[in-house]
Amino acid sequence: NNVVSPKMAEPVKASPPTTFLLGCVKCASTSLFDMLLEREPRLCNGAALDAEPEFFNKEKHFFDYHADIESAMAGFPDYTEHFSSCPPESLAIDGTPNYFCDSHVPSIMHDVYANNGFDAAKIRFIAILRDPVDRAISHFHHNQRMHSDYTMTWEQVVDSGLEKVSHWKDNTTYEGLSLFKPQRVDRMCTLLGGGAYDLHLKEWFSHFEPSQFLILTMPQLLKSPKAITDAILEHVGLPVNQNVTAMEVPKSNSGGGYKR
Repeated sequence: NNVVSPKMAEPVKASPPTTFLLGCVKCASTSLFDMLLEREPRLCNGAALDAEPEFFNKEKHFFDYHADIESAMAGFPDYTEHFSSCPPESLAIDGTPNYFCDSHVPSIMHDVYANNGFDAAKIRFIAILRDPVDRAISHFHHNQRMHSDYTMTWEQVVDSGLEKVSHWKDNTTYEGLSLFKPQRVDRMCTLLGGGAYDLHLKEWFSHFEPSQFLILTMPQLLKSPKAITDAILEHVGLPVNQNVTAMEVPKSNSGGGYKR
């Protein structure tokens, strides 16, 4: 872990999130995020800043954007500004799904919190996963829908993805890049690499205690949405409203499936 001189830590503009919905991408994390905000008003997602796209209301993309501790420390006050409208009694939550699979995020997040005087042990994480093959196929179709210039075939995705995962597991280089070093290029948030859950969790558990994580599956959410949201609220330290008797998982407006 990196220790940064106190003079490098600029004052924050608001308290940073203590709750992170890590994804994974295409595992219904957006549906779950929407359910949590609708059910529990004490969860606060903050807001996108001027000129930021609308999806920054959910996904702040801070820790996956900054590749080293110095730039992350410099940008941290602006990151916390997203949550300046959150009431003091609320819990701020960041729902960026790329955090889960970006291998440098756990160390950067831990060190930025620690260097700014926040107790990283108090952070609570939620990860929702699904069958990795189903996840990869869903991600593939998402890319086809969202990017008109996306030309890769499924076979090319598999061949390229397997090679990248193999190099990542061996801690070797791929096309001149060390996949364990913070580089703003390819950090395993690929169609196949995103589903290498064991490797991603190993990285997270090397910087945070496993007890800080609640790991769920998409089928669990679809089958028992109330029980799952109950468990999440308990995990982050919020009382469960027993008056809520039933919930439904919202579907997305594109692609006919569940969000993310």
